[in-house]
Amino acid sequence: MSENRYLIAYGELVGRSHGTKIPCQDKALCLQENGVSVAVLSDGCGSAPLSQYGSDLTVKAVSRYLVDHFDEMVANGFEDKGQAKIPTKKALVEDIIKKELEFVKEHPEIFEEHRKNNMEKYEKTIEHHSEESYWLSLLHATLIFFAEKDGKAILGQIGDGFMGAVIDGKMRLFLEEDKIPGAKNATFYPDNIWEFANTAAEGDQWYLHRSYKMGLVNSSKFNAVMLTSDGVESFFIKTKYEKRYAKVDILFDRLIECQSFEERQALINEYYLPRLVAGSPSFDDCSIAILVEPSCKITEFVPKVYPHDDEDEQPSKHVEEVKKEEQVQKKEELKKEDPTKREVKVEQDAPVSLTQEELKFVDEVKSAYQLDYTKLFAALKKEAIANGDAQFVHEYFEAYRDLLLALKVNKKFSPSFRGPGNTPEGKRKKRIYAAIRKVDKCSFRYEGFAFVAIEK
Repeated sequence: MSENRYLIAYGELVGRSHGTKIPCQDKALCLQENGVSVAVLSDGCGSAPLSQYGSDLTVKAVSRYLVDHFDEMVANGFEDKGQAKIPTKKALVEDIIKKELEFVKEHPEIFEEHRKNNMEKYEKTIEHHSEESYWLSLLHATLIFFAEKDGKAILGQIGDGFMGAVIDGKMRLFLEEDKIPGAKNATFYPDNIWEFANTAAEGDQWYLHRSYKMGLVNSSKFNAVMLTSDGVESFFIKTKYEKRYAKVDILFDRLIECQSFEERQALINEYYLPRLVAGSPSFDDCSIAILVEPSCKITEFVPKVYPHDDEDEQPSKHVEEVKKEEQVQKKEELKKEDPTKREVKVEQDAPVSLTQEELKFVDEVKSAYQLDYTKLFAALKKEAIANGDAQFVHEYFEAYRDLLLALKVNKKFSPSFRGPGNTPEGKRKKRIYAAIRKVDKCSFRYEGFAFVAIEK
């Protein structure tokens, strides 16, 4: 039997935006059996009411499947270039779905209660989909994993999340969700892939969808692997414009110094994760899963350069110069902006009602922050429709919820789109916050690259 190369550590912690009533929807797990070392992470979808169960089922099913079937998958499941074959990808997803549907049958009290409280949504869903699809939609959770044995590794991803790897001493971003710049990209989940494969004309071809990655790589030079949920990747992966890290090299050194698995878990859960949550610009749950060799030493951090980073700027330019040029460009754009392009299409006194889902969201905010912003949310919705952004109404709500948290907990809030540049996505996010400022002018102001909350 092969010896395990790696020390393991993992954990998750609820984000500040969840308040006291929403449980942690992230789940991480590492497992070592049969000479296989596995790290799996799953981020539960915020809009899926039971996603904490979905993420837990996902990490347990995937870790067990990889431990039990690793040799078989390596021998028969991949093409010459390391691309996973459809049966290999299909088998893993179907195992996750099997475990989730078994969980639904074993816990009818959880799911029946939810169905009764959401009968309208349930009936609307089963008009076009199966009842199984409805249950699975309540468990939406992403997947990212790494499994290693004898210098070979199987890795994969469905949805968001990040994988960093120390390869021959160099720390780099190794895997992330594949999104189209400037486009509205939906995050996929294992049950999405399964559902589409069972209903679409292409059938099993959905297992080749760009959102489902799985490959076989030579891992002989992988000194460490670190998986994180969406929103905290910048703390250990440097991009062109970022200077700071969460000192992951020091974290690895401390993990290696620990004498037991229990000590490593205490380090992750009692020290490291609380600092990630406190410093995360996303206010979301934080989770990490780590495999690290006892001899691991990081000699270099390799920056991640995205395609749009060099479209307008020269790589040799200093970061401060880049920021100044961006600010000048923003001012020029504001001067040229034609106010008629943002013509209000809704009468100012026209009533705007909130849907049941939106009212539920407002209630959650009221419960978490003891603030009733129902009228303000309705005004934000009107502003969204007026500016032709009706499809982004929920994102207005999400953005304002973060600002409420800044107002209540932290005087300074740095948005996750800091320095977004002039991409379509960046411009849209700026427009969202501009709309919020227009509706609620006294709750915060914009200073440089951060929003500063003002107590009322």
